[in-house]
Amino acid sequence: MRIEASIEIDRGAADVFRVTATEHIANHPSWDPAVSHIEPLSSGPLALGSRFRIDRRTAGRQEARVFEVTEWSPPARFTIETRSPGFHLRLIERCEAEGEDRTRMTLIGEAEIGGLRGLLAPLVRRRQELALQGNLKRIKDMVESSSGPSSSRTPADGR
Repeated sequence: MRIEASIEIDRGAADVFRVTATEHIANHPSWDPAVSHIEPLSSGPLALGSRFRIDRRTAGRQEARVFEVTEWSPPARFTIETRSPGFHLRLIERCEAEGEDRTRMTLIGEAEIGGLRGLLAPLVRRRQELALQGNLKRIKDMVESSSGPSSSRTPADGR
């Protein structure tokens, strides 16, 4: 299953990448209401090979997944992946500069799902697409309200 959505953000690609990738662990709960907790499992700043755990509500169930950064190309691309038996999820972020102060941000989710969940995936696809579009809108609002490249934002809930 693959879902994809894009949005125009009135900020440069470096600002978008900073908020969504470099500061991913601090900011993710602010744009994704399904996330209840996120914590780093690697030391140092987020980079290629970094790992972190996300607790989130998915299809009515609480799930914990460990993600690894598998692509890190600032300020253009950021990819994370998680695997478990019968499940592989890749989330790709692309930031394409459209001038100095405008970026097209695209989020792509690619999932390989086996078993019963795989059979049910087409039924939840539209819900996942709507959730992705909502996340993009919140990211746009967050990035556009940040005060620039040196801004150090914290999530609204204080985490």
